[in-house]
Amino acid sequence: MGVFMNIFFKTVCKHAIIFTSLVLGILTIVFVGSLFNTPHPDAYIDGVMSIVYVYVIVIFVHVLYFLLKRYTSLNTQAIVEWYMNGSIIVHIALGFAAITIVNNFMMISGYDTPKTGTFAYTHLLIRLLIVSLATSLTMIKPISKRINNMIHKTYNEPLNIKNLMNAITINPLVHSFVLFTYITALGCVFMILFSPIIQPEAGYNLYASLLFIYSIILIYTLIHFYYKLIKEKRGATQ
Repeated sequence: MGVFMNIFFKTVCKHAIIFTSLVLGILTIVFVGSLFNTPHPDAYIDGVMSIVYVYVIVIFVHVLYFLLKRYTSLNTQAIVEWYMNGSIIVHIALGFAAITIVNNFMMISGYDTPKTGTFAYTHLLIRLLIVSLATSLTMIKPISKRINNMIHKTYNEPLNIKNLMNAITINPLVHSFVLFTYITALGCVFMILFSPIIQPEAGYNLYASLLFIYSIILIYTLIHFYYKLIKEKRGATQ
């Protein structure tokens, strides 16, 4: 019991430091941004809440992991190895897409206030940054190892788009999350860069559009997945 509590205490302290650092970082970003543009009235609160949304999931996953490790015979080490050996891009996409889709439903159902103007797109990019930082911190050891291997030219699996696409198309849900993350990020950057010309209103329409875009992506990935599956079965029978 003492060893378990010691590990639990260290984990809590580690994430308290990470959470505090992220909050201070996001508040700094909002402050610096306010020096150039008038910030949204809820900019600081929304910035902090973006981190809270991410960390609610982080805490839930950690608590679930400790409970499974403590009270079940499940091979939790295999779960850790799966996560650590996975693609950081996929993990970031899973976190960002899941949070964004849930938050979009909250926006259009009235449980949260839809963001308007350029801030709505900035808010989404800030969320992506937070998820990226949080994921990178949890995968610091494998990332450091891969960077070290690349420096010493011992990494035999170079990252490229083809390898990444082959990996994520194994699972249509993962595929849809990755595509949704890429499209959302690129769309936000485009809208921010051309905001003086476009003058986006965002609001309810933005979040409803994102849900519609994800539904189209999900349908596409499911069709692509089952078409590929049928094609492979036909090839195996010939």
